[in-house]
Amino acid sequence: MSQVETVDLPAVININSINELKVLLDEALLKNCDVEMNGAEITKADTASMQLICAFNEKLKSDGHSMCWSGVSDECKNIAEILGLNKIISIN
Repeated sequence: MSQVETVDLPAVININSINELKVLLDEALLKNCDVEMNGAEITKADTASMQLICAFNEKLKSDGHSMCWSGVSDECKNIAEILGLNKIISIN
């Protein structure tokens, strides 16, 4: 069984915290494994943060890895759906 890195996303992921989010995701990429995102605590998200998560997912795929979600808040589901990204980032 391959290693899976869990990324616990903070409550607020937006343009004001995009650098911190990028650092968090870059650290996960360095593990060179599949990633399980935990977005259960997200209360605020914006387009910039969701675009970064999309780019992160694409990078994982290009490296032969995958991303799944262990928890998704209603806010995260809503913004992904509004932006048309729910399938792209595997939020069902």
